[in-house]
Amino acid sequence: MSEFADIIRVILARESFLVTSHTHPDGDSVGSQLAFASVLRELGKGVLVANQDPIPDKYDFLKGSENVVTRIPVGYVCDAVFVLDSASLKRIGSIADQLPLKDVMVVNIDHHISNDGFGHVVFVKPQSSSTSEIIYDLIRAMDLEITPERAEHLYTGIVTDTGSFQHPNTTSDSFSISASLVKRGADPARVAGALYSDNSVSRMRLLGLALSHIDVIGEICSLTLTREMLDLCGASMEESEDFVDLPLSLRGVKIGLLFREQVNGQVRISFRSKDEIDVDEIARHFGGGGHEAASGCIVHGKVDEIKRVVVEEISRRLDERNARRVSR
Repeated sequence: MSEFADIIRVILARESFLVTSHTHPDGDSVGSQLAFASVLRELGKGVLVANQDPIPDKYDFLKGSENVVTRIPVGYVCDAVFVLDSASLKRIGSIADQLPLKDVMVVNIDHHISNDGFGHVVFVKPQSSSTSEIIYDLIRAMDLEITPERAEHLYTGIVTDTGSFQHPNTTSDSFSISASLVKRGADPARVAGALYSDNSVSRMRLLGLALSHIDVIGEICSLTLTREMLDLCGASMEESEDFVDLPLSLRGVKIGLLFREQVNGQVRISFRSKDEIDVDEIARHFGGGGHEAASGCIVHGKVDEIKRVVVEEISRRLDERNARRVSR
């Protein structure tokens, strides 16, 4: 029996679906949602795709992205809610308060090790590089076609969540599935061009300003983006989504951080690591989570104070780790 048997039973038995994911959509959440929604529509199901935050402009090239809404219509009802690529209901933000949960089946499909197991049907596979990989396997298990449109959705999800196949979550399956998606119509050049070669002037100015304020303390490197910096560059926060990968590229750095000041007194922190350092554990300490080498959290407070506390906590953990290595 297929490992997806419970999910497939829900899909076949119900007629209307809400598909949602985490706040601040990334390539994996967008790609997996759009591909899954297209499958439901092929099966004649009613589908609404809704996220708290708008789809970032760089994913506009993906067919169906224009139909994703940021608010569930008043009075909307459905038979099932599918939450993709989100470790908890809290991570879907304001959409959680709008969910029509009465007599509704909630299905949780994810690849984050920090997933808290919410929902009536739970499918969490941390060994998958992305939720897009899981959706690929689900479509194949249902004996449905990977159309060129779906192939591009899922390929985008895998490419972005593996950092273009550079992150430790990249596996042989990531490559074999991606090859299969290219055979079925995904265009690597088109995807790469949309993701990495279509920068706005405001994004480039913001990047320059952020790099001019880079901080290095031992094996930790961080970038900080304030609201003032965004205003100065005329940039949006979504334009900084992949800035977190830059600190880790510095020689000798083991942990890279990106602090982003939000409009509501919150600071969004992204963590990246190498040398098998678990930043998921650090992010959980501050109320977040994710993967061992890529994680995040949101903390209330002033960005400078939060940065101080986070860097001190990480420094303490690195000192303890290095001391254990020396004592062996």
